[in-house]
Amino acid sequence: MMGRPSASRFLAGADVAPALSGMIGKVALTAAFAFAWANARGIPAQGFVTENVRLELFVAAVFTLACCVATKRPVSPPGTLAPLIPLVPAMAADGVHPLVLALLTGGLGLLLARSSLIERIAGKGGVSVKAGMLMLLGLLGIRDVLGTLWRWSKVPHPTGNGVMELNGFPVWLLLLGTGLAIWLLLRWTRRDNWVIPSLGVMALLISWLLGRMPEVTAAPGWPVIDPMGWWQGRWGAVMPLGWRLVFSALPYALLVLVLWPMDAMAIRTLQTQCDEERGTRTAIDLRASFVVISLRNLIGALLGGAQTAAVWRSFLIPLARTGRPVQGAALLLALGVLGVALLGFPIDLVVHPPLVGLVLLFGVFMPLVETGVRMFRRACTGGALLPVGAVLPVGAVLTIGLVIGPIWGWGAGLLAEWLWTRHSAGKSATG
Repeated sequence: MMGRPSASRFLAGADVAPALSGMIGKVALTAAFAFAWANARGIPAQGFVTENVRLELFVAAVFTLACCVATKRPVSPPGTLAPLIPLVPAMAADGVHPLVLALLTGGLGLLLARSSLIERIAGKGGVSVKAGMLMLLGLLGIRDVLGTLWRWSKVPHPTGNGVMELNGFPVWLLLLGTGLAIWLLLRWTRRDNWVIPSLGVMALLISWLLGRMPEVTAAPGWPVIDPMGWWQGRWGAVMPLGWRLVFSALPYALLVLVLWPMDAMAIRTLQTQCDEERGTRTAIDLRASFVVISLRNLIGALLGGAQTAAVWRSFLIPLARTGRPVQGAALLLALGVLGVALLGFPIDLVVHPPLVGLVLLFGVFMPLVETGVRMFRRACTGGALLPVGAVLPVGAVLTIGLVIGPIWGWGAGLLAEWLWTRHSAGKSATG
């Protein structure tokens, strides 16, 4: 078949787009985690974010080379759990210590990954609850990104004048309108694997036109490998002790364990659809991937990293559209990420707020909402009126989640689904 990428070659031109997309997405999402925790804990963001991103990129590159390239297994590289980013302020307000959260997530994930329990946790709640959670996390993320872009739009860059003299709402509208146009155009032309690189270039171009390019200050160098220096110095956090911290972080750790397979299953579904069209087989090994992700969480956190790991969505989604195996693109991905970490100065470009915001908005959060809506439609079995059994859990998740918090929304959705199931069972028994 003409134009089909060769799966027999270790490296091919089709591997470039997934590697580039994954590299930009990784830097942007890791920076978003670091910014979120820095803001939530009152840490000066400038040096903290750059060096934390450098550390996280180095660890990610090492794991990718060791687990995805050297072993030649269809394992996902350890990426970033983007849906958790908008929950960082809520976690900090609830007294969650980032190290405790990472240790719980990594430890429980490692225990559950070798059994069927992680699939059972993911199975808690039907399609409606999962659809509601995807929509909720997407909406929370969109709200956070819109606010971030608005705050950046109102503050002119202190250096130089740009081609366009704009400020405030026109800048905000320019970013969103151009990003939406690029996203829709690439989807219409079936070039979704170029969404993240295109948005990155567009964000930097608009910043240059406005005279608001980021200052490049990071110098080449190795990451800071000093766990105590990170946690007690840069994080300004005492080493976590006490059961209260465990109880505060446990609900969010369980939520992470639910989001992992949901995130991975969405990617596997896309891979399966693309494989059926091409007659190939590229699906990743989920259990092995969860083991790698759990280890990545443990080691990254002990070293001082800010992110929560997951499957590498910004890499796997464009990879699925190419039909290529993991190893070749993963090698380019690891080398690119390692190069960015060692050079340093590309980090300053990629952590630029417009770039991070647009990547999150159109590369992560809007697809989350879109996936949740599709799942909700499948839960609605047809007819002029939507079935109450599908509407109630979604409504409970969204209402309680947006007003109080996502953990409460998840619980409310599970309760609404359970009550409706009991009600329906009682009516069937009496009927």
